[in-house]
Order: sequence, then structure tokens, then C-alpha cells
Amino acid sequence: MGLSSINQMVGLASIAFACSGSVHVYAQMDSGRDTAAFEEIIVTATKRAVNVRDVPITITAVTEQQMQQQHITEIADLAAAIPNVVMPEGGSANTAPIIRGVMSNTRNAGVESGVSVYVDGVYTGRPETFNQALEDASSVELLQGPQGTLFGKNSIAGAISVNTNDPTNDLSLRVSGEYGNYDHQRLSGTVNVPIVDGLAAGRISAFREKRDGHVKNLGTGPDLGSRDGYGVRAKFLLTPSDNWRAVLAFDYNKEDSIPYMGENLLGREATSPPPKPIVAPGPYTVSLNPRNQLDRELWGTSLTLEMEPFDGYNLTSITAYRRNTYRIQGDEDSSVRNEIFIDWSDAQSQFSQEIRLRSPDENRFKFVMGLYYFAQDSDTAHIGGLGPDFIIPGLIAPGTTKVIVPQGEVDTRSYATYLDASFDITDRIILLGGLRITHEKKNVMFSVQTDPGALPLFYDIPMQRDVQKQTDFSPTVGLRFELSETVNSYIRLSRGYKSGGWNMDFVSRGPGGAPTIQSLAFKPEKVTNYEAGIKGDLLDKRLRINLSAYYMTYDDMQVTQFFGFAGGAVTSNAASATIKGFGGDFSALLAPGLRIGGSLGYNDASYDKYQNVNSAGDDASGNRLPGPKWTAEGNASYDFALPGELGALSLWAQVSYRGAAFGDVLNQPRLATAARTIVNSSIVFTPANEHFTLALWARNLFDKRYFTSLSSDQFAFPGTLEEIATYAEPRTYGVTLTAQF
Repeated sequence: MGLSSINQMVGLASIAFACSGSVHVYAQMDSGRDTAAFEEIIVTATKRAVNVRDVPITITAVTEQQMQQQHITEIADLAAAIPNVVMPEGGSANTAPIIRGVMSNTRNAGVESGVSVYVDGVYTGRPETFNQALEDASSVELLQGPQGTLFGKNSIAGAISVNTNDPTNDLSLRVSGEYGNYDHQRLSGTVNVPIVDGLAAGRISAFREKRDGHVKNLGTGPDLGSRDGYGVRAKFLLTPSDNWRAVLAFDYNKEDSIPYMGENLLGREATSPPPKPIVAPGPYTVSLNPRNQLDRELWGTSLTLEMEPFDGYNLTSITAYRRNTYRIQGDEDSSVRNEIFIDWSDAQSQFSQEIRLRSPDENRFKFVMGLYYFAQDSDTAHIGGLGPDFIIPGLIAPGTTKVIVPQGEVDTRSYATYLDASFDITDRIILLGGLRITHEKKNVMFSVQTDPGALPLFYDIPMQRDVQKQTDFSPTVGLRFELSETVNSYIRLSRGYKSGGWNMDFVSRGPGGAPTIQSLAFKPEKVTNYEAGIKGDLLDKRLRINLSAYYMTYDDMQVTQFFGFAGGAVTSNAASATIKGFGGDFSALLAPGLRIGGSLGYNDASYDKYQNVNSAGDDASGNRLPGPKWTAEGNASYDFALPGELGALSLWAQVSYRGAAFGDVLNQPRLATAARTIVNSSIVFTPANEHFTLALWARNLFDKRYFTSLSSDQFAFPGTLEEIATYAEPRTYGVTLTAQF
């Protein structure tokens, strides 16, 4: 997009929007104002269109233009510039964000995530769905802290909301081709078609992506880290009148990849007796048999209806169905020997219905109230295998494959009603309040099928059933103070919760006999968040700030304790924590086209109480939670016209810092990841006719080598100090050519 197009865009006096329950971000500027000023950022995180500075939440808005400039193509790419947020950087499809130190261990269907992800107002489901492609996305919002009032359950750490472009009444076509290192290839396109002028329009986008692996496999299998996927999104818009509209949407994504799930740091074979042979020396190097494979299929459809039943009021209905399947196979023994492997399959189908009424924006008392129904059926079968080369003398004999299969179903039915409101006490002081009441019922069936040859290590458990019923009240209350026309501050108290469940995992043998499904159950966990912030524009809208501080109490934490093969892994509400910190970002417009910005986050998260974390009875009370204490980022961009009416050039660079973090609850230094600093950059050329753009981009420009995680695998390497390391992706770079008409 050329500079003239950008100026035309930000010069619009008004932009139409549809508040369908997802978050919209777009630029808007008063037509009479000097163009050397920041554009207004309008969001609908509170289900109504307001300036981002008026939203009393720690919120980061990423626009479509920013995603193009920074080469953000999926949700995992977002974390580089957001304070106190960390996402995996190894290319995993199962993205587990850490927000303010809150991370969920969601390795089985009985455990929920503490972060919720929405696309066009629809909850996407379990963490396997989180890292979606952002094809034709108009904006992404990341809200930190519990979002129980408007976004519901399982948003105890925060919520990520993605909005995609709706059809318009203009005929347009965009085609993009991309090529990069590791033979990265990506082709995408979007076409928008007016069907009946002013009445109906359609929009369809699609992409195809392939990339070779970046981790060399010295064994018999392919290199790891390859990607192969495609997707399509279609929308149909009907606007029969000025106060009635409908959007029918469909999306489909398919991925077949060779996942990289870490490597033994010393490149040793797992179960051979000492001295264990070195089979894969060096980073980004493994020696595995051809077993690693990831298959993921996501699809869904939704119907959003909006109308004005009477002047200024908006009634919205969102009806949605989604189906997700996920299968991952992996070689777990760090060698070409057939000793340990996994083959995990998960599937979810879900239906949701939301009906929401929003009051007029002009009222002194404003509210959003609604009803929400959610039904999800999850099926799981996690195969753990002991191959023919696995042996424990006198206990496990070699020669045959032995499997252990925890499997079951979790059926969830959730009902909620909510109210989010504000009252203008004066022109500058606004009282905030809200409440969400959720009632949830979960039914589970669970069994473990264990081959006889593996019974010395694992139980065989017949099918068992259990039920949980939970009712939660998540309130919020606060005040917003308008310090000036362009600066606001707020204080806020909010609560959130994450559902209880069951530890539907491998159950190793212990002295007390096989556990029942009831003994594997755990309760919900809850967070109370105290937050204050200030945000706004200064210096005639040439400086933008967004600052917040918080104090959170985290109760009944769902933690997993490993008691060895004599006691197994137990998930319970065994911990509590206190989290406090601050975060903020700024942007400054130094001259027309020249911008600098940055962010800084500090997060002090520690366990108040966490005893008996393992079979040795160790105490983790006082230790740090996952995630770094410090995160920071700095960026600069410069847009300028080339001489002779050749066009325009846009330069952008970013320095991203993430502090050191511990990889286990005991805060062992050997499992701590060091601090890292990486650089991302892009150069975009737009000719004068603006019909195409040519972009050069690079992530991790200086090829920084660092760990994203370190863990100790006590199954593959029992009783040893072996570490399993996951390296971040090395430098990736490429060129993107986009044509648009």
C-alpha cells in the first residue's frame, strides 16, 4: 500500500463497522488535522466501537497494516512486541501463551486452557486450534488479565480476539506470492465481489504454504520443522435495510507437518545403559526413525445477525459450529532405535449460541447484556508405546511393541448470562461494573488400556464415568477518569476462572492401587486482578502511551506433580500464587513518516504455597512461575517517497528482548532458559501506481541461537540429568510480491 493510499485511509471522517462480537481495529483521523499525527485506533473489545484509549483494560491492538509490515502470518508471531506475553518460538501448532506468568498444562482433554481465542466472535476451542493462520485478518486484539465478564470462562490469563474482513460493495482482487529460505513457499489470494449493489456481497480468501524443515535428522526420517498447509475462508454479507445485516461465514484449515518437539541436549540415546552413545551431536540435529508427524484439521461455520429493534439499540445473534481434529506422532527416545514413541489423537466438535443487546452509545447509562450457550464434545486417545528395543532387565522384556492408551470423552454444557455496564457520574468520571454467571456441567468417560507386557509400569483401568457441576460468579468493578480530551486513566477489579476437570493421562503404578476417575478430578482455579492504567495521546497526537500496573491473587491453581513411577503424575489444586507487575508501550511520531516505539514489561509471579511437588517432597513455595520477569521491545519505521515519482519505500526494524525464565517449578538453574535479544526487519517498495508491493523481510535477522524451553524427561532418561531442549527457529527471510486491483 502506497503513502497516498495510507493518507486517504486515515483521512476518512467516518468508517462503518459491524459490532459482531469480535474485535475490530481500524484507523481514523479527523480530516482537518495535520497528517503528521497518529491515527485513531477504534476497537470493539467491549462490544461497542470506542477509541482504544477509552478501553479500561490492558489491551494491545495489531492492525492489518502492522501485520503486513511485520510479516505476522499466524498468532504465534504476535508476542515479539507485547509486554508480559510469551509464546512458543519453535513453530509448534499447539501454541500455549504465557500471559503474566499464567500458563496451562493442557496435554490432555481433561484440562482446559487459561487463555481463550476467538475468531469473529466465535470461541475456537482447545489449544490445538490456537495458532491459526491470520489470512485476511483485519486486526488482532490481545487482552491481558481475566476477561470473565465479556469473554467468559477459561480466560483467566487473557483473551486473543481475531477479526477478519467482511465483504464490501467494491470489486477487488489481491494475489500474493512469497518465497524464502528453507524453500518456503506461500501463495494467497482474496477476491471481494458485490453481488447486488447495496444488498449482498461475497468475499473469499485462500492460501497454500510449504516449507522444508530446519532441524537436520541424521536418522531414517525426514528433517523436522517442515510445514505443509492450506486454508480457505468465505463470507457472504446481506444488508436488506439500514438497520439489519447478516454475515454467513465458513473457514477451513489443514496442516500436515513434521513437528520439532525438542532434542536431547547432548544428543544421546535414551534407554541404552551408560555410557549412552552420542547419536546426534550439535544443535538443530536429531537422529530419529520416521515417526514424527502432525496432522491438524480445523473448520467451522457461523451466522451473525444484527438489527436495531429500536433507535440506537443493537441486537446481535452469533450461531456457530466448529470441528477440530489433531493428531501428533513422535519419536521420544532420541535415537533410531524403536524404544519410546507417542501417537496422540484428539477431536472436538462444538456448538455455541450468543444473543446480545447493546444500548445506545449516547446514553449516560450504557450496557451490554447477553446470554451464552456452549456445548463441546471432546474425544481423546493418547497412545504411548514401548517399542521392541525398549528393555528394563527383569521388568520389561524386549522384542515386542507394548502400548498404553489413555482414552475417553469429555462432554461440556455451559450456560451463561452477563452484563457489562458503565455510568457517567460526571463528564469525566465513569463508573464501571459487570457480572457473568456461568453454570457448567461436564461428563467424562475414561479408561486406560495397557498391554500385558507394560503392566509392570502402568495400570490397566476399565471404563469409568464421572460428572462435575460448577457455578461461577465473575464480577468486575472500576472507575475511568478522563484526564483530558485525549488521555484516560482507570482502576479496575476483575475476577476470572478456569474450569475444573480430570487428569486423563498415563497412570503409572503406585502402592495404592489403580486410581478411580474421581480421584483424578480437580476443582476450578480462580484469579482476582487489581489493575490501574493510563493511556492516551499527547503532544498534538504525536506521542501515544499505554501504561498499566496490576496485582493478582491466584487461588486453587491446577498443578501437575510427578511422583515417579511409584506414584504417577497427579493434577490437583495444590498451589496458590501472587502475581504483580507493570507493562506499557509508547509510539512517537518524530516527523511525517518517521516513527519510533517500544514496550517494557515487568512480571513478578511466584508461588505462595506449593508443597510436595515430587516424590522427594520438595517445596516450591516462593519459587517463580513460568515466563520471564522482563520483556522489552523497540521499533522504528520510516516511510518516504522516492525521487522521480518512482513510488514509496517503507523501512521497519524491531529489537525484541525476553528475559531469563525457569523451566520447572523447582527453579533449577540447569533448566533455565537464558535471556535473548533478536532483530526483525522489513523493506517494502510500492510503485506510484500502487497496484503491487514488493517486500523483503527477515525474522531473527542475526540468526540468534537460543532455547525456548528446557525440561528433564524422567521417562526417557529416568534418574539422570539429561535435558530436552527446544531451540527457537533460526533466521528466516524471504520476499513477498503482492498485486491488488
